[in-house]
Amino acid sequence: MQTPNDTPFPPPGWVTNDEAARILAVNVATLTCNAWPYRLRCGRCVRRPGGGRSNIYPADEIERVRAERAARAAGPEIPDGFVDRDGACQMFGVTRHVWKTWIRQGKVTFGQVIASPIGGKQKLYAVADLERLKDELFGADKVYKGADDLWHIPAGYVGREEAWAQFGVGKPTWERWEREGVITCGERVPGGPKMYKVEDVHRMLDEYGRFVPPYPDPDRPGAYRVPLSGRDIRRREVLLDAADLPLIEGGSCSWSANDVDASGGFVSFTGGEFRGVALRRVVLSVTATEAT
Repeated sequence: MQTPNDTPFPPPGWVTNDEAARILAVNVATLTCNAWPYRLRCGRCVRRPGGGRSNIYPADEIERVRAERAARAAGPEIPDGFVDRDGACQMFGVTRHVWKTWIRQGKVTFGQVIASPIGGKQKLYAVADLERLKDELFGADKVYKGADDLWHIPAGYVGREEAWAQFGVGKPTWERWEREGVITCGERVPGGPKMYKVEDVHRMLDEYGRFVPPYPDPDRPGAYRVPLSGRDIRRREVLLDAADLPLIEGGSCSWSANDVDASGGFVSFTGGEFRGVALRRVVLSVTATEAT
């Protein structure tokens, strides 16, 4: 295409590659890049007045591309009462991968495919259907892992940590009780945590009581009851004067049964310099080298 010197450049209805790049806010090289989804194939290479050559493009084609890019940047228009996949993921606090997994698992059985205003298709979900699904999956009576990666325990149940904390023991003791068959309640969620009915935990607390801390004896002023730990869950306590409480502060008292006669034994104390010493020795300040 030859452009005489007296002909305007570019011709009416056309723009140069520099002007096209400015309108589209891209680099000049982007206009012919194969990876660019809006690659222009309607340009012409013409001679510039005064020498040199330049690509020119139809102005209406450049405007079409500009409008299409603006529409895609703004996103498709979604009808009221609907959200797209990203909106659904945001409502549930999950990633696209999790949402696709739910679809494969049959948890998400709704949604409608419509034509996208920028080309192609998109899937929309009714907000009412999503709210219903949220109640089914994340209701107050459901067990689920939230976006914070923590398990939600439904009302009427407690998790293991809360259960053993109510007894005043730690994880090793609680797990040993379970292995020995002392804890007979509890149910495990497949792939999730083990839970216990609150009523079962309260029943065991009424039967065995808490193991810490010491508490005032209701019938003996100036005396405290100190719960004792032990190999079993059987409830045992020792009476201690209030003045002697500082002697066991920071330590633990337990029931040490005799190897021969399990019905007999003694109260031992572990804390500070003492390791399994009879509590009576600690209270009476009797050292290991002194006679009992």
